[in-house]
Amino acid sequence: FWVGHLSPPPPITGAITCNIGDMLMRWSSDRLISNLHRVVMPSGEDAAKSRYSMAFFLQPDDSALIESDKYETVTAREMIQGRVRAYWPTTDKTKFRVPDKSKI
Repeated sequence: FWVGHLSPPPPITGAITCNIGDMLMRWSSDRLISNLHRVVMPSGEDAAKSRYSMAFFLQPDDSALIESDKYETVTAREMIQGRVRAYWPTTDKTKFRVPDKSKI
């Protein structure tokens, strides 16, 4: 977390850390905050310690409505396409398009 610089969060026994994404942040009207995902390999003494990580990605159906008290309603597909375009802007609208699952 951020305290003027990146620093590890204090461990809480029995707790897990969950990194949420922009869609859940929007869906929660910013009550849950997404963050930039940064992974730093431990060094020195910490490199010898065990570290467990499990990736799990969940995404609603393309037609699911992402409704919020704070933002306009969009479909999950529109939300994902908007995020892709924000990271990889292009004037070619055929590039970086999320494929239509029904045509795969």
